[in-house]
Amino acid sequence: MRQCGSSAGSLWRAASEAAASTSQSQAQATPLGLLRRWLHGGPNPTPRGRPQIPAQPRGGRPGPTGEVSAGEAFLRSRWPYLAVLGGGASAALAYSVFREPAVTQRVWLDFEVDGAPAGRVVVGLCGRDAPNTAENFAALASHARGFGYRGVPVHRLMRGWSVWTGDVTRGDGGGGVAATGPSLGVETSGVRHRRGTVSMVLDEDGRIRSQFFFTLVTTPALDRGYMKAAAFGRVLEGIEVLERLSRLPTRPEGREGGGAWARPPGAGAEGDAEADARAEAAEAAAGRPLADVRIADCGVLPGSG
Repeated sequence: MRQCGSSAGSLWRAASEAAASTSQSQAQATPLGLLRRWLHGGPNPTPRGRPQIPAQPRGGRPGPTGEVSAGEAFLRSRWPYLAVLGGGASAALAYSVFREPAVTQRVWLDFEVDGAPAGRVVVGLCGRDAPNTAENFAALASHARGFGYRGVPVHRLMRGWSVWTGDVTRGDGGGGVAATGPSLGVETSGVRHRRGTVSMVLDEDGRIRSQFFFTLVTTPALDRGYMKAAAFGRVLEGIEVLERLSRLPTRPEGREGGGAWARPPGAGAEGDAEADARAEAAEAAAGRPLADVRIADCGVLPGSG
């Protein structure tokens, strides 16, 4: 009788353990159970009747020989750091594209039309990005060398696109001279041609003298070398004054002083067609103002450099 009772107890315990094991396997076969076993590194439960697949290491998937590739193991273990590095690189790229260069000096220019005041324009010079160009412009605006922009005519207007001036020798766009010598070399600058950008005109040798122009629209074609120009500052006040000046009546002109319009090799390549078409249309509409438009007075604002 005792022997029968002992055998019955053993059978009951075995049945209970089998039921518990079956219940546990079923629970682990659910999506939540699979996730828990994967997170804890355990073997993947398989449906009954199928062979058990050995557990994979957390670093990656096994290769043909059952080993995990080093590259995949590295990526799986380092992905948070790689994500941070990728985000930092993206932020740096966005900063370089959209940043506004620091203004180191402010220059004012008073314009007049047929002797009547037309308004003041304040220009911010980006001396950290283009120090020599900014220094040359400030010297011409302040007449530090005995000559400069005071009384210089506006020799070209492009309706709604740009205003050109700064020819301190001839006044017609065919001359100009730098404050420290005949010309200056061009500096690599991070200033882009947007609405209100101030840019120096380059001569036929690709050097800076005294001519400059204001852009009234964003013009990426200039950054791609459509014209010979070197951006160095931006309009801080008075963009509406330049807008009004650009819409004054004009007469067609020749291309004296047209060094800025010389198309370098590769300009107008595929992808630039639309920007080039707009620039060419503005060039076709360019002209000399019928009225006498001049820089009546100019200078450097105190405490700006």
